[in-house]
Amino acid sequence: MDNFGSWARWEPPHLLECKRCKGLFYPHLLGNTTCKQCIDKEVSKLKTKEAENLKLEVEVLKREKEELESKVEFLRYSSLSDHDPYNPHDDWTSSYATDVVLIASDDPGPVNYVHAHKAILTNKSAVLRAMFRNEMEEKQTNTIKIREVSQRDLCAFVKYLYSAEVNLIDNQMAQNLLILGEKYKVNHLKARCENFLRSN
Repeated sequence: MDNFGSWARWEPPHLLECKRCKGLFYPHLLGNTTCKQCIDKEVSKLKTKEAENLKLEVEVLKREKEELESKVEFLRYSSLSDHDPYNPHDDWTSSYATDVVLIASDDPGPVNYVHAHKAILTNKSAVLRAMFRNEMEEKQTNTIKIREVSQRDLCAFVKYLYSAEVNLIDNQMAQNLLILGEKYKVNHLKARCENFLRSN
């Protein structure tokens, strides 16, 4: 009888009016004042808004990236950075408005001068800057002789000073440019070569 009596006293949950759509609903949680349909709509709106905000952020980052790339392109010194040191038909050693030459003094091949600009070299390397600030042979002759480096790697090194770009063909080249980066305190080039060697 007690069990029957308890069943007899059971009452279904009271219908509530949704505060958003004013429709009637059975509350699933204590204190809930919004129906499931309105909650689902609100969640959908929030997801849509988050997606739109994310899209806007991506567009802003894309514009910032394009602006930075444009600035970098504008600031690049094009006289050497646009040349390809691996293309024999590219006039890499052009002396266009240059005031210093670099020579791979230990290269067994014919002597090829790599023409460059003191302003660029001294801005990118503290060691090269010291050469031209002090009364050293390089300052007197406007010639920099670099030992234990091939013509190919010397061209790649100078191109990096102009453009911060390097095409590391193999581990030997990476090791040679790592040595040049260390010798002339071009830390960014050194890091690039270290990363290449670690991944190969």
